[in-house]
Amino acid sequence: MNTLWGSFEVKNSRLVKKMLQQYYGQPLHKPGTAEVILGIEAVADRFQALPLHFMTFHGGSETDHVIDAMDFAVYAHDTEYFIIDNLQFMLSRVGRSGGGFGDRFEQQDLAIEKFRR
Repeated sequence: MNTLWGSFEVKNSRLVKKMLQQYYGQPLHKPGTAEVILGIEAVADRFQALPLHFMTFHGGSETDHVIDAMDFAVYAHDTEYFIIDNLQFMLSRVGRSGGGFGDRFEQQDLAIEKFRR
């Protein structure tokens, strides 16, 4: 299924490296070296063919901008699944002006409400 992944806590480069290693089922480099395991290119090609796309946001991001990216993914890739990891990091700007936890939880509820719409 076409999936859009929004990783607000972990940068995409690190996330994709870890996902590729999990997909491959073993380390990507020979132990103790930076030398790449032979055949990894073919595995990377198969991984790249998966219907998986990534948002370019990282850290605090406006909910409406994220929803715009989701709408575009539906239009451009017929995306059906969305992963938001991690909502708290996405909304990390909330509450910095002295609002406190109540405001943070309210902002999370509002974001979820917008996503559901």
